[in-house]
Amino acid sequence: MLMILTMLADRMAWAAQDATAGTTLPQNSNLLSDDFNQCALNSRWQYVDPLGDSTLEINGEQIVITVPAGVRHDLWEGNRNAPRLLQTVNNTDFEAEVKFESRLRRKYQLQGIMAQADTDNLLRFNFQSDGTNVSLVVVSFSGGTPTIVAGEVIPESSDYYMRVRLEGNQWTIFYSADGATWQTKPSLTFTQSLALTKIGPFIGNAGAPPAFTGIIDYFFNTASPISPEDPVINSIPINIVGNGRVDKGCGTNLTLKAIPDPGWNFSGWSGAINGTQNPTSLTITGNEDVTATFTPKPLFLNVQFNGGGT
Repeated sequence: MLMILTMLADRMAWAAQDATAGTTLPQNSNLLSDDFNQCALNSRWQYVDPLGDSTLEINGEQIVITVPAGVRHDLWEGNRNAPRLLQTVNNTDFEAEVKFESRLRRKYQLQGIMAQADTDNLLRFNFQSDGTNVSLVVVSFSGGTPTIVAGEVIPESSDYYMRVRLEGNQWTIFYSADGATWQTKPSLTFTQSLALTKIGPFIGNAGAPPAFTGIIDYFFNTASPISPEDPVINSIPINIVGNGRVDKGCGTNLTLKAIPDPGWNFSGWSGAINGTQNPTSLTITGNEDVTATFTPKPLFLNVQFNGGGT
């Protein structure tokens, strides 16, 4: 009974800490808040693409980074090839918040934040899948050598929010599925000296690397968030029926291009536009509803008969 009561007390203590996460915010950081609500990247950001094989899309609401399969885009010893967005910041206390709108469906798809002094001395905080569970992982690098600081299994979600807070040399990591209720664990608070120079989000893959498209909705300094987020209409949501995607471009005059997944065909548009023209264009006000429908390609069975018979 004593053990059970102790465990309950511990859980209540952590629940109390979760409820008060981020209430006193560092004020002196020059970290830029960005909701990516424009058609070009803010000049404070530097896109680092070590292998030169990722794609960066700016759609007016999100940053979309895609890495191909078959090549590791990791942050690990001898392989710091994950594409990332970095901004130069002052070395002081801060709290950063990121929202990813990409699911983690396959083993070793990665999305997170990196904070660095230089390319050999840095911290990596990321969500990743092992094919069954999603974990929040923290790795520190000293002289290029990585050390796993923490690894906590968290609930799978459609969206992944993370806060990284630095106070002195103490780091605390929070996570959330909705941006309102924040959680942490004892292992996600630790001490690490780092002469901070740059910080930003990254997308990657590892192991037998699967392709991955990471979607970054925003990256905020919590002391100066952007509210309301995405006030300028540069794009519209597209409803997808079947398997495929739509490249939308950016701005009030959109070019929509439907791209079916392997084994699927694009069959047409409905809603604010109709027909099968692809690509097609649309001038938006923000109230449009568009659906792209994809259908499976027909299967053909080739049957051959050998020999005689009746």
